[in-house]
Amino acid sequence: MELPADQRGHPSGGPHLVLHSEALRLLGDHLFGPYALHRLELGTWSGNERAVRAFTRRGFREEGRRRAVMPVEGERSDRVLLGMLREEWASRGRAKGASAGVPVGASAG
Repeated sequence: MELPADQRGHPSGGPHLVLHSEALRLLGDHLFGPYALHRLELGTWSGNERAVRAFTRRGFREEGRRRAVMPVEGERSDRVLLGMLREEWASRGRAKGASAGVPVGASAG
């Protein structure tokens, strides 16, 4: 899920961060539930510490960095890569319908 450029690293955090957090929860419930995906991954730039904290609070783990690949305000920043496995989401009580199987036409990742 890629956020529009005008919402990436929004300086106020505030309501944007709450909405993104709720959207992330709903997306995880949907993708790990009915679609039975194995993992989710996302990324942000290293200067977006609020996003990194929010994703980490949701259970995502930092899996790596791509150094100096993102131009931000005239400088190069790292891209922080985070991921979560289905089992980790389920252990947090988030995988609704996890045993429902994969819908027809969907892949289990």
